[in-house]
Amino acid sequence: MPSPENNTPENNTPESNTPQEMPDDALAASKEVEGGTSTLRRLRPWLIGFLLIAAIPIGITLIGAVTSPPHVSGIPAGHFVYLEADSPSEKTTTLRGLFLTEPGGKSRLLTHEYEPQDSDGGVREWITQPAFSPDGSRLAFEKQLISLQEEKQSIDNQIWVMDLAPGTQKKPRMVFDLSAQHLKQIVGLAWDSASSIVFLEDQISYSVDTDSTAPPLRTTLDIGKASLAIAPDISATRGPSLSAGGTFAFSAETSLGTQVVLQKPAGAVPGPSAAIFALNPAGDKIAFVPPGGGKVIRIFSVTTGKFEADIPVQWGWSAFGRRKLSSLRWSPDGTTLAFTVSKPPVPEDEIFIVGQDGKTRQLPYRTGRSAWDWGK
Repeated sequence: MPSPENNTPENNTPESNTPQEMPDDALAASKEVEGGTSTLRRLRPWLIGFLLIAAIPIGITLIGAVTSPPHVSGIPAGHFVYLEADSPSEKTTTLRGLFLTEPGGKSRLLTHEYEPQDSDGGVREWITQPAFSPDGSRLAFEKQLISLQEEKQSIDNQIWVMDLAPGTQKKPRMVFDLSAQHLKQIVGLAWDSASSIVFLEDQISYSVDTDSTAPPLRTTLDIGKASLAIAPDISATRGPSLSAGGTFAFSAETSLGTQVVLQKPAGAVPGPSAAIFALNPAGDKIAFVPPGGGKVIRIFSVTTGKFEADIPVQWGWSAFGRRKLSSLRWSPDGTTLAFTVSKPPVPEDEIFIVGQDGKTRQLPYRTGRSAWDWGK
């Protein structure tokens, strides 16, 4: 007979039902999985937030790319000059490089503007308002020299010219010292002959011969029956534009607002109200953007004094908004318009063209301070 001791529940429980101790390595692995899961749960909100933040610029980029006009590799004719960011050198920090392009998109560096590495001293150089000569063989531009010495700042403005003809390796040369002539705030820079440059200051037009040291020719501008609206430290006139046929146009701040004025042998003729404008090479059409802006370029006939057409244009969407047309140029043959559009907060404008087919296309260049031109 079995003994009572062997009939107790504890002794009759099968061995397979007895809890087994987990091996040390399995227990450690289990704890590691549980710890990893717990960590992942704690980090999940941060990971989701990070992915959402990363998705914002990616989404903006994709939307901008989808809404942008098609790109082209270069201009259809002539030469383009533009100021764009460039690589720094060993001794100085290069702010911008002035580049020259040819049909097809190939570019070459013409000259630099500089900023010293030592922000407490030295001379900063800024280049503005590049302008092709009528035959495209020369380029003029304004250079601003900003000297910093012991917290004191002085600014000198100069006009420089360089040869662009094939095979010429001449460096840019200064042809006129604006500051020495007490001219500080000029507007516009254009050629009124093969060797003469014209610019404006208030109601005065200055013509400078780049091949001589003769003093500039001064001409008081005629604005017809309109009256100038001169604000302190703001020039009343902007941007001279000349055609091969001798038509002279400029933008004036008049009592009627910003207005294009045409100089003709019989006197000044008021043109359209325009925020920005460009006179075509033949001198018989003005492309302009109304003061209110918008995505349209209007065409005004100098011959008839009437509006001829509206050209809708487009550009890519920007999350920061406030994009607007900032400058205009005609192609050398007068068949195509180029225009720049601001892109906040980037300080460089994008460049587009619109041809006779009415379609907008984007060029692969950007330019600072609307410092660009289109010539032969």
